Amino acid sequence: MPLTESGTYRVIGRDPATKLETRVDFYAAGFGDQRVTHATDGPDRVTLQLESDRLEPGATLRVRVLSPFLGTALVTIESDEVCAHHVVAITAEEQWVELPVPTDLVGGGTVIASVVRGIDPDAVDWQPHRARGGGHFITTHSDRNLDIALDVPATARPGERVTVTAQIPAGDPARIQLWAVDRGILQAGAYQAPDPFAHYLGARRHAVDTVDLYDELVVDVQRPEGMRRIGGDASALELRRGPAKLERRVSAIVTGIGADTDDTGRATFDVTLPDFRGSLRWFAVAARETSFGSASTDGTVDTPVGLRLTLPRVVAPGDRFDGTLEVTNGTDQPVRLVAELERTGPLGCQVDEEPFELAPGAVRVLSVPALAEADGEVAVRVRVTGEGIDETARANLLVRAALPPVSRVDLITLGDEPMALDPREGFASDAGIVRVRVAGEALDLEPALQALIQYPFGCAEQTSSRMLALLALQRKDALDEAQIDRGIRHLASMRTPDGGMAYWAGGRLPNVWITAQVALILDRASENGHTVGAAWLDAMANFLHDQLGRDVDDATRCISVHALAALDRPHEGWTARLTDRQNDLDRGARAHLIQAWMEIGRPERALALLASDPIGAPATFANAGRLTSPTVQDARLLQAWIACAPNDPELQRLVERIEAARDQGRWRNTLEDALALTALAAARDLRESTGPWIGTLQLPDGRSIALDGATAFDRTFDMTDLGGALTFEGSGGSGTAWIERMGTPLATADPAKDEHLVVRRRYLDVNGEPIAGRPVSVGDLIQVEVLLEAPGAPGSIPNLAIVDLLPGGFEVENPRLSTSQALPQRGETSRAVEASTNGEIQWHGLKVASPDRVEFREDRVLIFGRATAEPSVVRYALRAVTPGVFAVPPIQGSSMYDPSIESVHGSGVVEVVR
Repeated sequence: MPLTESGTYRVIGRDPATKLETRVDFYAAGFGDQRVTHATDGPDRVTLQLESDRLEPGATLRVRVLSPFLGTALVTIESDEVCAHHVVAITAEEQWVELPVPTDLVGGGTVIASVVRGIDPDAVDWQPHRARGGGHFITTHSDRNLDIALDVPATARPGERVTVTAQIPAGDPARIQLWAVDRGILQAGAYQAPDPFAHYLGARRHAVDTVDLYDELVVDVQRPEGMRRIGGDASALELRRGPAKLERRVSAIVTGIGADTDDTGRATFDVTLPDFRGSLRWFAVAARETSFGSASTDGTVDTPVGLRLTLPRVVAPGDRFDGTLEVTNGTDQPVRLVAELERTGPLGCQVDEEPFELAPGAVRVLSVPALAEADGEVAVRVRVTGEGIDETARANLLVRAALPPVSRVDLITLGDEPMALDPREGFASDAGIVRVRVAGEALDLEPALQALIQYPFGCAEQTSSRMLALLALQRKDALDEAQIDRGIRHLASMRTPDGGMAYWAGGRLPNVWITAQVALILDRASENGHTVGAAWLDAMANFLHDQLGRDVDDATRCISVHALAALDRPHEGWTARLTDRQNDLDRGARAHLIQAWMEIGRPERALALLASDPIGAPATFANAGRLTSPTVQDARLLQAWIACAPNDPELQRLVERIEAARDQGRWRNTLEDALALTALAAARDLRESTGPWIGTLQLPDGRSIALDGATAFDRTFDMTDLGGALTFEGSGGSGTAWIERMGTPLATADPAKDEHLVVRRRYLDVNGEPIAGRPVSVGDLIQVEVLLEAPGAPGSIPNLAIVDLLPGGFEVENPRLSTSQALPQRGETSRAVEASTNGEIQWHGLKVASPDRVEFREDRVLIFGRATAEPSVVRYALRAVTPGVFAVPPIQGSSMYDPSIESVHGSGVVEVVR
């Protein structure tokens, strides 16, 4: 259907037999055609055609206005605000309007035209009296773009000091920042080069809201659908690549190099390259007042003979595998070489030490067979020499047990009576260590503190609990202070836009209880001299204040009013209302009210709450939402009691109850550890010291070690050297002995168990078929399915941590990397039922769950989520990278707040072949 003129067309299709028809309207115009008419079906729309959509600030913007009627137009140029406005008389249906572009307009603008005409009372038909339209243009700022000529060495050697220059147009001094990154890192992260010019001066989405009262003043023939915002952002296509060759190599990032340009616009950098072999991408960005520029280029770092040593990251004792040493001759001459291997640590390995010839450009791969012998860190060094060549490749790996050793902590209170402990009890006598520490009474709090410091996860509660314990002990150690500061920065990553706190970094949903808990700890950190932004504390206070009247339980309101009072934003009305409901509150909630009244300055209200026997109030347990337990509530009550009645002898009841709840030096979870430790430390500050314990440690072989009590004692023994009990004898003062035993337990039975939780794992090939003992090949993609089930649970069990240690020779196929291969798409995957024949779990089709969080680490995958009575699975992928026979560690799952909920299952062996 040839079209000869621009305009609106209608195509009608009709079926002669059925008389049915359909129609479509469309608008046609040739490129550059100025004979364009506006659509006839939009009598309330103004069409704006910009002569050019790319203009310099200060230039003239020519706009063709196509109006459905004549009248007066209000024309505005808008970005994040209304930058300019003009009143224009519309005397023709097609009219050119010239507008000056504001000189300070950055990124571009939107042109909006509203045309109105007078009402004709004699008109028979009611017609629109207002029409609107818009268009978008970009400001180019070409005079503020700094072109950078970046000169880097095309090739260089590892460790070499090189000179890099950056040249921009001459002028006032500019600052240039330079860095270089391993291209493998950039590829994995789909990294895009920084462009400060586009960031500061490029097109952007504008934030202008139009308030229009026209429809409330005059009833129009048809209400316009609305102005469509015209943004400057373009949606980028995601980078999709196939699976990249998996290589373990040292990554390099050179950063932090800045310099000012001289009069000619030149900056020079002296850079020492890292011990790295591969391709580097060099980046430079420049800034001169409000002008910006960027550039990037590539360079190669290598040696005449390149070496690449590939070993697994982690293996288990007894694993056998074949590492590789790849030797590349980058010279134009043949070379004769020989390889020598050195290693430290529990790994038996070797390399062929026979000389070999290597032609120019040729590659030779030498096998490095190895056997992991025992737990420990291993460093492997392979040196290749010959004919002026002397190059070294290095690799490190960790040998860790597939079944980790058992650790047990015993705390002994030292006094006048002799105390004895046989450290071999329950352990195999031929393996393990015994660490003995003796110090003052406060040493008994150290196991809980160390458990907090070493806890491997980092949600908001666990991070803030670690900070609280360090703040409570007030050791002012540089490492402790640094940990608190790191905790503050980590918590900042969990803030939500409304001022609340999410449970995990990057979360978008705020949790009221965790917000109040973090607010209390950040307030304490601020009082101890740590930097916490006032705006952050204010935002949390605003959030908590807004939540008081919303759908939250009274116990959560109690910690909220406590936090608000601590932040100097007390809400006395809600505090009084909650106090009136004290009979419905557990003792933890009452403790928060006591402290809130103390912060408000009403100690008589706090003492009245104490008089109501809060110790006898009920205690609840919850491992979701508001996390609490009897120990948590006892600890909170003890702190509140100390705040308003520190001399009350009833305090000792709480101290004894908290101490009795401890097992192996710590309590049930991180929150209990932090609060119990804090409360006991405060209680002990009220007591008079009885002086240090002085005595002796009698070893089984008859040796005696004097302990003077003034200096902490810390020594480690091999369990094989101890043939009997350790005995402590002394008199006077008080002290604590902390005895930690780590080794192989006597019981060698399968550790598999299911306590209120079932966690299972299976490996599938790329077609979804179970591997079931079959060997896999190097390069194979392995699908991992992890099943979660809480048999008989009335609801869900939240805050589960699933730890899946990887077998040696495998790497995680991290889905967050652009180079990772995606799992094959399948629908429902597995349902677990008990088979009647052998009691083992069988797999049938079941839904795939979405966990709360998944973390991919070097030697393990951490899954955080929940389980219900209906089983579900979580899926991820591994890649086989090293041939060998590897132990498969069991998968472990447990509740982070209730250690009685636990599941361990699935140890075995997997073979990887070439």
